[in-house]
Amino acid sequence: MLRAYLLHRLRARNAHGLHSPFVYQFYTTVYRPRRDAFVYPGKLEQHYTQLAKSRQTIDIQDFGAGSRTGSSKRRHIGHLVRHSACGQQKGRLLYRLVQSFAPQTILETGTCVGMGTAYLAAARPQAQIHTIEGCPQLSAFAQAQFTQLQLPNIHLHTGALANTLPQVLRQLERPLDLVYLDANHQLAPTLAYFEACLPYTHEGTCWVIDDIHWSAAMEQAWAQLCARAEIKLSLDLFWMGILLGRDKQPKQHFVLY
Repeated sequence: MLRAYLLHRLRARNAHGLHSPFVYQFYTTVYRPRRDAFVYPGKLEQHYTQLAKSRQTIDIQDFGAGSRTGSSKRRHIGHLVRHSACGQQKGRLLYRLVQSFAPQTILETGTCVGMGTAYLAAARPQAQIHTIEGCPQLSAFAQAQFTQLQLPNIHLHTGALANTLPQVLRQLERPLDLVYLDANHQLAPTLAYFEACLPYTHEGTCWVIDDIHWSAAMEQAWAQLCARAEIKLSLDLFWMGILLGRDKQPKQHFVLY
């Protein structure tokens, strides 16, 4: 990942190098806004800090590509929050993204301890968030966090993605406005999840792909998704990537820092 990060920085642009009005606005108002542009819910921020320090342990049943920070099935919640779950900076970015795009229906694959989900839900209480977690222990823990944070717009589904994702998609009442893929960081599953969700999306759907430089396989998956005919705009933020249809614009790819 160090090599990938160095290559990313060599290719990346800041606001001064962006000639797309839409991407410039995204960069200055969502990706790197003024510090006072957004106020994050204090209860959510405090909850994240508490979880990051937690010494509580939990048994993990991993359905994905595993972890780079440990192979033990028993993990500390604090370790998961700091290393495997959605970090605070990433959670804040998701919060800004949702407030900017104002999605009505959101799908997340890979709930983990639920902090990323919580930021998505808190950013737009009127939206419906569907999130899927394969590990029953993590799912139960995440649901407890949603209850404590009073986030009733989250619908948590438990089960292996291969079986649960199609069931959740068939139950949707509206097309997906935002899809956050953060589970099983491998080439074939990532592409399969995209294909499964695609019929339930529309031209304006925002796709968020997590950990696009996590491995060579994820970089390959990201490259293939960027090349899709349905995708016209791709934004490489290193830790995650964003894909948009935007049919009225030429195909463009940006690397941002």
